Formats: sequence, C-alpha cells, structure tokens
Amino acid sequence: IWAGGGGDDLAKSPHLRRIANSVYQGLCREPTCNGFGMRGQGQPTKSLSDSLLFKLHSNGLVPGVEADRNRFREVHRSKHGKVRIYKIMSVSKESK
Repeated sequence: IWAGGGGDDLAKSPHLRRIANSVYQGLCREPTCNGFGMRGQGQPTKSLSDSLLFKLHSNGLVPGVEADRNRFREVHRSKHGKVRIYKIMSVSKESK
C-alpha cells in the first residue's frame, strides 16, 4: 500500500474504482466514481471506508480502523510510513 500523502492510494481511489467499473459495471453511480474517495476534512465516503484499500491504508493509524488480523499481517512499514507491505494469511490451497 502506498500511504504517502497527496498522491497515495487513497488519492487514486476514484481512478481505481473507474478502472474496476469498466470491467464490473455498476460499481459507480456517476462517471467520475467520486462516491469512492475522500470528502472534505479528510473523511472517507461510506464505500471507501468499507473497502479493503482503506482498511489496509489506515490500519492502526485511524482510530477504529483495523485490517482483518486473520487475513492480513503487516510485515514492513517504511521509515516514514509511506509504504506498507502486508502478508496475506490463511491462503487456501485451492486458490494457490
């Protein structure tokens, strides 16, 4: 996860959602997918706050936001916290 401020993964979230919407139509109510992003004062929209992207990005940094500890373990955080790397836990043999 790139958690480096203005150009981080949360800042790119509407664009990521537009890409997903081009394949899985119906994810966005409007063409710009602004319903999946940050609002004023740095508050996430409901759909962003429910997303894996937000949970991994804000895990342990935003009060009340935690990634599922049974599925994700942070294995590296850069010196200033701009890069966070997670190990995916409990991967089924079937999905490998």
